[in-house]
Amino acid sequence: MAADDFASVPGNAELRRRLARSIREGTLGHAYIIEGTGTVRELASMLARAVNCTGNGVLPCGKCPSCVRAAAGTHPDIRTVGRGDRATLGVDTVRDIRADAYIIPSEGERKVYIVEDADTMTVEAQNAFLLTLEEPPEYVLYLLLCRSSDALLPTVRSRAPSLRLRPCTSGELSDHVLRVGGARARALHDREPEKFSELLLIAGGDPSLAESLLEGGALDARIAEKRRAQSMILGLLRGDADAVLDLSRTKKPKRTDTLDLLADMERALRDMLLSKRSQSFDTCFFASPGDADAASSGISARRLASALDCVRDCASGIEKNASIGTALTAMAIKIRS
Repeated sequence: MAADDFASVPGNAELRRRLARSIREGTLGHAYIIEGTGTVRELASMLARAVNCTGNGVLPCGKCPSCVRAAAGTHPDIRTVGRGDRATLGVDTVRDIRADAYIIPSEGERKVYIVEDADTMTVEAQNAFLLTLEEPPEYVLYLLLCRSSDALLPTVRSRAPSLRLRPCTSGELSDHVLRVGGARARALHDREPEKFSELLLIAGGDPSLAESLLEGGALDARIAEKRRAQSMILGLLRGDADAVLDLSRTKKPKRTDTLDLLADMERALRDMLLSKRSQSFDTCFFASPGDADAASSGISARRLASALDCVRDCASGIEKNASIGTALTAMAIKIRS
């Protein structure tokens, strides 16, 4: 792989190397599932550009007419489709793709279809997709994007190899944020190193999330949410009645906000529980194992594990449309008891 192949996609060096080699050798397949978080769309976009790039250097070169049009979103042979504001991606969309696929490319070597939220395809849509996956035109490339391929039919997965993106390491994420985040990222890194480290921790290896945290007051707001979650779960573990009241202060809490709060609680409990078993581990909530250990002082591992189960059960119930207030109150009572 040339030094800058797929340069805008951080991490996953071996995967990027393999894709670049396949393009240069002409062995790239006709369909791939790209799964994971963060840079899934970026990798798909770069792959679509690379297969039609007419430059002689890195992939994609970013300078040839094909790359320029692709970057502007006007390349006639690169099409992105998704579910829009619908809950699922239906069969009509797939039928439209299938009909269009048999029209030869206008300019490029490959006709690329980037299917976003592919895991939301209905069973009918997936079965319709199989018809073109089994015998696609030789110039077509389908890129099915999703967080996880588990929702896709086995028959779809068998015809489209999975490219699984792993989260970036802290170092990879730091380099990416400093490269794309401009003056704001550099100022945060230089002047508030602890807050910069918090940004990396919150992002959890997701470059897109890290970039969004640099916008406006997003990072400060997210840190405040974490502190609230930490205060509430510790209050419940220590039998603080006010913690129960705090959970119900919002008259009509949003389901997504409540699930985010519970996810923070789960991450905090996970770190605290691990601190009882190891002095060295990668934290996902606290800045360090020492901070997790300090927070869990006086709380047994058994109590932490029980609380973790309660939080997970509560989140599962709310995801299934349980009453938010009732679920939170029941969880709080169980954790305090």
